[in-house]
Amino acid sequence: MNLSIGEYKLPIGYTVVVEDGKIVVIEKQNYKPNPGDLLYIEYNDWCDDEQKMLAIFVRERSDGSCVIKAQLHLESGKLEANPNTECTLLDYKNKSRFANNDERMLYSNKLHENNLRLKTKNLLILPEWQKGCFLTSYDGNTTVVVKRVVDGGVVAIVGYDKKNKVVLNAYVGELYCFRRSTTEENLTLLQNLSDNKIIYDNSTKSIRRLPRFELGEIVVLDRIHRLCIVVSHDLNKDTFTGYNPHAGYMTQLNYDDFHRASNDVYSCKLFNLDMELKGFCWNPDTKKIERIIWTPKSGEEFYYIDMYFGLIKRTNYDTSDVMTRLIEAGNCFKDNKEAESVLAKIKNIFEQRRSL
Repeated sequence: MNLSIGEYKLPIGYTVVVEDGKIVVIEKQNYKPNPGDLLYIEYNDWCDDEQKMLAIFVRERSDGSCVIKAQLHLESGKLEANPNTECTLLDYKNKSRFANNDERMLYSNKLHENNLRLKTKNLLILPEWQKGCFLTSYDGNTTVVVKRVVDGGVVAIVGYDKKNKVVLNAYVGELYCFRRSTTEENLTLLQNLSDNKIIYDNSTKSIRRLPRFELGEIVVLDRIHRLCIVVSHDLNKDTFTGYNPHAGYMTQLNYDDFHRASNDVYSCKLFNLDMELKGFCWNPDTKKIERIIWTPKSGEEFYYIDMYFGLIKRTNYDTSDVMTRLIEAGNCFKDNKEAESVLAKIKNIFEQRRSL
């Protein structure tokens, strides 16, 4: 077959012997790829457009087709690097050949651009993701920040899914279920975290939690519309300590079960009234619940403890210095019974001191 090279397009998968610029022999290559080999592929798609790509050979099938994965489309530069996805190439020996050195270099560079590497042993594309990388699942439902990769799975520092659920320091799935996040997905994650009072610090690769409610804020339990006041926070457990005057004690509560009651002015007024009836109020200066100390008005009768004689006395309030000092010290009682109770406690302290 004496055809000039310029007049003849060599079929893929064939080689030639040339003498004096003429093709004298066209032979089929001894072409038997092994798993993990990089192939150059040409084929016509369903629109009959010619497509060219590089792909990893996985295995041959009995019908003359083969399984490939991690395709790099040469026209678009798109790399399909989801390791869970495999494709079938029909009549592959007439549509493919071994990739040459330039093509292998191109493929390697593309993997590097996407922070990927090829693990030949099990034909998986392993992402080289470091702590702090933003990843999004292939279904687009979850975006996370990587803490570490353990046994083929991703542990996240923090994340957020489309079910409005925040993920903290948790295993989120197999490594191969994730890809690099886009800039838009990164910004969406940060905004969702901010909405949930969580700040991600990229410089330290850590999160900082903010309290969802202010101290002294009245919140309401969604299920039974029970109100309580926020006394303290435990940000590590995403909980707070709340006080309900009806129950009469403080308890640890979950943020997710409550919402602000500030818009319900009537309920907030009833709550504060209930606290007052129990003898307590919120002190905005000390940020604590304090017992309400009754103080008499000018001319009003009250009881006090005479510390010199250990007796309870009764008098009427005036604005003298002596009276003012009694009031400021809390040594004023509305009735004799309360005064006697406090005096008994004072005497008990003195008795304990004497016994020592």
